[in-house]
Amino acid sequence: ARILHLHESSSDTCQLHITNSTTGVTGSDGVSFALGSDESLIINQRESNHIALKTADTERMRIDSDGNVLLGGLTSKDSSYEGLVPVVQVEGTTANTSTLSVFRNSNDAYGSFITLGKSRGTSRNSDTIVQSGDTLGYITWQGADGGERWRAAAMIKGEIDGTPGDNDMPGRIVFSTTADGAAAVTERLRITSAGRLGVGIAAPTKLLDIATSTSADGIRVKSTGNTYNELSFDANRTSATTHIGRIISHWNGTAVSYISMDAGSDTTNKDDGIIRFWTSADG
Repeated sequence: ARILHLHESSSDTCQLHITNSTTGVTGSDGVSFALGSDESLIINQRESNHIALKTADTERMRIDSDGNVLLGGLTSKDSSYEGLVPVVQVEGTTANTSTLSVFRNSNDAYGSFITLGKSRGTSRNSDTIVQSGDTLGYITWQGADGGERWRAAAMIKGEIDGTPGDNDMPGRIVFSTTADGAAAVTERLRITSAGRLGVGIAAPTKLLDIATSTSADGIRVKSTGNTYNELSFDANRTSATTHIGRIISHWNGTAVSYISMDAGSDTTNKDDGIIRFWTSADG
């Protein structure tokens, strides 16, 4: 049974308009529920106030007057990186009320997606091309420090790493952490568009490129039991006495000595080898 039925005999918008003594009674006051001329449902809060959705007499979601969607929170917070106010905010006091989930059910090999993107356009639905160095998205981990909640402890960024073009989008991933006593993140590691891994260096030239500023800082492989560790070089060289692996020392960028682990003389069985030591002469 229909207790209240509003019908518009034409295709124009049909609306229920509600006001009270504090809102005024004009068409721009109060709230309205309408069936649009395109058959859409329109809920219009005409006052500078929020819309609250409740179940079991408890508020579950709020859209504030700025258009921010709040789940669990009653007021919007500058809770994002560097004090940004997110348009969608989830805030709770338990694991369940502070968790987001995206789950896919399909009879194939594919999973769910979280997409962060950017264009250089200034309007919605723009496809203006991005440029090298542009950040496409951030993932940040932030904690309340007693004064605010938007200081990041760690961050991952996706950036353009080269000149993009149609069906050509070179990218890099940058990992950053905040040092003890600091208020901002510092880059620690990046993976470039060429697949090179840079630790402490912005332009790695090797598959693994590490830059340090402290003596005795570097790489350690430690065994925690009665076992040994290994650094292995493996190459299928076709000529005798050619390098399989090298350990090279540089003095201000110039190679001055190295140890080479080389193929031996049996190029058929490839089961013998030699170690050679090299140094550069003065001058």
